[in-house]
Amino acid sequence: MSKDSSILIIIWLLIQLLIDVNCQAKFKSTTPRYLHTATFINKKLYILGGRNDEMASIAGKKFFYLDVTASFDTNEVLWNDLTGNNNVPSHDSATSVTGGINNNSLILLGGIPQNDKESMDLVYKFETKTNSWTLPRISENKVDNIIISISSLTGIINNGQIYLFGGKVNNEDFNDLLVLDIINLSWGKASIVNAPTPRFYYGATLLPDQCIIYLGGYHDGPLPLNEIYIYDTINNFWATTITRGANPSDRYGFSVVLGLDGRRIIIFGGYHLKSLDPQDSLYVLDLTNFRWYTPKISGKVPSSRIFHQANVIEHYMVISFGMDYNPNIDNDILLLDIGDEQEYIWTSSFEVNPTVPVTIGIIIGSVAGCVLLLLGGLFIYKRYTNKKEKNKVVLPTPEVVGNKDVNRRDINDLRHEILTVPTDNNDDGREITSNIDYQRSGSLRDVDLKNFKNEMLQIVRQEIQQNLKQDVAQNSEQASNANVLENFKNEMIQVVKQEMETLRQDAAHDSGQDLSDKLRRGNNANETTYITSIDPLTLYSTFTKRPHLNSFVHPFLDSAL
Repeated sequence: MSKDSSILIIIWLLIQLLIDVNCQAKFKSTTPRYLHTATFINKKLYILGGRNDEMASIAGKKFFYLDVTASFDTNEVLWNDLTGNNNVPSHDSATSVTGGINNNSLILLGGIPQNDKESMDLVYKFETKTNSWTLPRISENKVDNIIISISSLTGIINNGQIYLFGGKVNNEDFNDLLVLDIINLSWGKASIVNAPTPRFYYGATLLPDQCIIYLGGYHDGPLPLNEIYIYDTINNFWATTITRGANPSDRYGFSVVLGLDGRRIIIFGGYHLKSLDPQDSLYVLDLTNFRWYTPKISGKVPSSRIFHQANVIEHYMVISFGMDYNPNIDNDILLLDIGDEQEYIWTSSFEVNPTVPVTIGIIIGSVAGCVLLLLGGLFIYKRYTNKKEKNKVVLPTPEVVGNKDVNRRDINDLRHEILTVPTDNNDDGREITSNIDYQRSGSLRDVDLKNFKNEMLQIVRQEIQQNLKQDVAQNSEQASNANVLENFKNEMIQVVKQEMETLRQDAAHDSGQDLSDKLRRGNNANETTYITSIDPLTLYSTFTKRPHLNSFVHPFLDSAL
């Protein structure tokens, strides 16, 4: 390879590095915008396009995202710039959805180019894993021989189908319901029987039962919100419902999100014949009875805005940019904490909650700590009792004399220690016990073991209550986690009780009946055996290799996941 070629390769690599760095540049302020798109994918909120009356082409070309894996304050938001690899022309009034394999793709549809010399494709696809744009190869962008054009509407995706209702093209609005099969890349048309009147700048969101709710919008003026339209994506038909309660004023250009419980929708902002009063900007529709009401609110109430976007992230309604607000007074990003249905809170702090895997890790770690603590206590207890027993000698009685030589036992037996006791009557001050004395000693050991069992149960109980429950309670916004933890605690205590009882019986059996059997098989009057300890490895194996100890964690993990 020539020297010149090497230099060119190095220069090319440096350029690519600069491009990558430029694409991932961070900044704290950006151009205000409205009629943009906001798409939430894998803990990132992607902002694309939009209009700014003073610098339309600049705002429309910008592409950046907000990383919400860490807590942040809306007074100082750190954005990540992707404008350097944005292949989409400067535009506004498009719509976007999350799709693709594992929902890793941003799908952009329609829009109005801000430069008359540029044209836009109907569908773009951004791969978040590679930060690259592609053009899906759709055979033709026609339905009933009519060229499809999309703007000023809301796209809803469900099971690989993107539903696009109404919208505006060349100052004409429609009430068609177009359907794009993003998997097979083909266009279709859904039923419009009993569909809403033509409209654009309306609100829409997907409900848990796979129906789409449509409300408000603009057609020769702002449309009312006391008439709700619901499209059934499974059965392909429309239904209409009249609401009750404190109906919001007619409006368009507002945002709609589904509440955390899936039984209510929340709307914010919009425009009537003038800017909305802040007290008239936020409403909730209870889907169980289709009743509108104004929620209880605390915190600093922001001014209303129009042509913004809203996404539900964690337990926040995240409102981005828009029009008709003062950026010097209100932040570009608004946060409404909707975690408590009894009271919503306007806040500037986004707090990240621990995820389920983190919570499970805390639980597993605490459980392991409890088990190790229990085993350690058992080991210490056995060593303590062994020290007391080593100074005890059992004299053979007439019934324990036999012909079997116990010295032929395997000295390497890990479960027992074999002692040979000389027949010398001089005991050198050692404690001498008879079989009756041994039985008394066994009773004392039962008492000690019972006391130790109670102490260990108390330690485990405190460990679970003080450590596990406190850690998981920090992320207990879902009541099921608390129930799972309570069930797990009870099961853990029951398992420990059963295991302690089994160990006590095993110890009593090994130290009593088994010893008596061995003494009855004793060797002669000159020698006898005494079991002074049970190997800690045997205790550990007995505790950990029982089937219910291997399996009791799995149902808990399944419930938590």
